[in-house]
Amino acid sequence: MSDESIIRVGGPSSPTNNNDIAIANNIMEGWKPILYKGGGSTTFAVESNRMTANKNGMVVQFGVNDITVSGNTMALGSAPAADAAAMYATAVQGGSMLNNVASGFSGSRAWGGS
Repeated sequence: MSDESIIRVGGPSSPTNNNDIAIANNIMEGWKPILYKGGGSTTFAVESNRMTANKNGMVVQFGVNDITVSGNTMALGSAPAADAAAMYATAVQGGSMLNNVASGFSGSRAWGGS
């Protein structure tokens, strides 16, 4: 289920060489609405989206150099996974998270990473 995403984006090794990526002003509902894999992006911005997720609202993996996450609303879906989280990030270097709201996620599962 890791690839059941509404928006799946690869980094510079992908055929389109994605260097600057912005995802904004969307309404998404699913297992994992946003999955960014591949890293190395110059900038990655996720702004003013409404997401309902059963696993993760957003996952960012493998070496993103600059990320902006602002003004998003992330809610837990009606059939959640046991380890559901609003956002999960791995190997992100630099960025900001401002004015986001996560609701329905239990414990420390709103924002996490490794």
